[in-house]
Amino acid sequence: MQDALAGSVIITGAASGIGQGVAIAFAQAGCRKLLLGDINENGLQATRDLVLQETPEADVVLSYLDVSEESSVNRFVEKCVARFGRLDYACNVAGICPARTPVVDLDVDTYDKVIAVNLYGTFLCHRAEMKQMLKQPLSGNGCRGSIVSTSSMAGLNASPGASPYCSTKFGIIGLVKTDSMDYGARGIRINAVCPGFTDTPALHAISTAEQRVALSKNISLNRLGQAVDVGRTFAFLCSKEASYIHGTNYLVDGGAMAYRR
Repeated sequence: MQDALAGSVIITGAASGIGQGVAIAFAQAGCRKLLLGDINENGLQATRDLVLQETPEADVVLSYLDVSEESSVNRFVEKCVARFGRLDYACNVAGICPARTPVVDLDVDTYDKVIAVNLYGTFLCHRAEMKQMLKQPLSGNGCRGSIVSTSSMAGLNASPGASPYCSTKFGIIGLVKTDSMDYGARGIRINAVCPGFTDTPALHAISTAEQRVALSKNISLNRLGQAVDVGRTFAFLCSKEASYIHGTNYLVDGGAMAYRR
């Protein structure tokens, strides 16, 4: 898929983990215009360095971004258009995952924060991205832009002690499917990616090394996913090769759900 992604992309949550993997995958696929956003600005610089290792000629712009703040999201999209002239691909990856806690022990502030970042943040991104894409002319394949948002394996199956996280990830699939019905005929493709257990800082923050080994044994490929494994799915879904894929959710889990009993 080298040189398949000639336009501009915005990636939220790009400072680490899956967002960083998406940025690398886009560079590998030929994208030369990248706007990377995150609240962790130091991490963004590390991602930029990795992208430039893949594609030294890329124009990689970094931006502070809080997806739970409407004004921050709007400025982020505007920055892309000001720099690159249009927005072709939007990858919404920013999200948080709190420690597993039974609902009766869960404080309201924690629940509100997860909803604000994961679900409300994805809504704000969709809205700003679609508003911009609707202003753009159709490309040769009849598309104004492509949006890929991040759900999870936990958006398809419940997980004990993960009520706020599962709620948001189920909700993102609903958001993607509804928006795909409303805007597909107007030239915007919208899909979701559902990563399984992926070896990222977020997973390390809520698990021990022993727990991650145990997780690997419940995956039929017998390993955790890598961020770039997931990132390449984002790149594919934004490419012309995926021009008839719309309103669906792609599971990238190494066979974990197939293996579950």
